[in-house]
Amino acid sequence: MVVSIHSVRRVFFPKGWILGLLMLAELVLSSAALYAQRSPFDSVWTSEAAQIREEVDFFTDRSLYICEELIHFRAMVSVSGPTGPGPWSTVLYVELVSVDGKRMAWSKYPIRKGVSSGEIRIPADLLTGHYYLRCYTRWMRNRGPESFSYILLRIINPHRSGLYQTASTETGSVLQPDQSGSKRTLKFMNHASSFERGDSVAMDLLLSGGQLPD
Repeated sequence: MVVSIHSVRRVFFPKGWILGLLMLAELVLSSAALYAQRSPFDSVWTSEAAQIREEVDFFTDRSLYICEELIHFRAMVSVSGPTGPGPWSTVLYVELVSVDGKRMAWSKYPIRKGVSSGEIRIPADLLTGHYYLRCYTRWMRNRGPESFSYILLRIINPHRSGLYQTASTETGSVLQPDQSGSKRTLKFMNHASSFERGDSVAMDLLLSGGQLPD
């Protein structure tokens, strides 16, 4: 006669553990469903993403610097569109660029509660001239450099002769576009070489590639 003996071990979990496991399973399932609904590859989500806009308002401690000095800045990042609660971008990109779009220095800084601040050092070998400090987030790249924020700076190098010049040979003063890729320039020309206090000033504004707005 053969006798089979089966041993059964029962494991009991506290009620709190069981409830916690059930809640965790529900959270995982709901997160997966939410991701499936709002995937970037979903055409509905792509349409919503196109409505999200970020903007950067920032300022520097001065507008005139000498090479090797630090440019101190503070930026406020705002977002509009169907982003939901909480911040959107968490990193701010800051670049020092020439008026023709060449990057001279750059760094990135954390965004906390919509605010970012820091400093960026001016390279020692820059030529005297005008440069732009520009700020943007990774999300702003989707709309191109025209959506970035810019501040015009004057930088002086007392140890190098010469000025940083663009390829333009036009007479008068030329304001370069504040984004790379654009070929339009704004020129302003006055009708006198000097002025006295109280004199009336006449100036011509010419926009290449289009008309000035009224």
